[in-house]
Amino acid sequence: MPTTPKKPFFKVATFSEFYTYIGRSMPSSYLFAYLSHEDIEAKTLVIENYYIDKDYLLDYSNYYSRSFNDISKFTKRVHIFSEEFGEDDFENLLSGL
Repeated sequence: MPTTPKKPFFKVATFSEFYTYIGRSMPSSYLFAYLSHEDIEAKTLVIENYYIDKDYLLDYSNYYSRSFNDISKFTKRVHIFSEEFGEDDFENLLSGL
């Protein structure tokens, strides 16, 4: 049965939750260190949970589509902000309030 998106479509998280949503790897450790630098000081993450990315779909069609494992056609996209805000603030911004 195909995997279909479920709400919520986005999650607002603090930068301290970075590894919870990004995972631990050498590239993510480098990105975490870079975003922690005093010139950037990332504070908030907005994670799009069901993002459709052309490049990911190409990889999916070339490899994962032949697999019997249930691998989603969706990926995640992360936006990083230097300001602190919460999910309610973000929803208000999207709705134009």
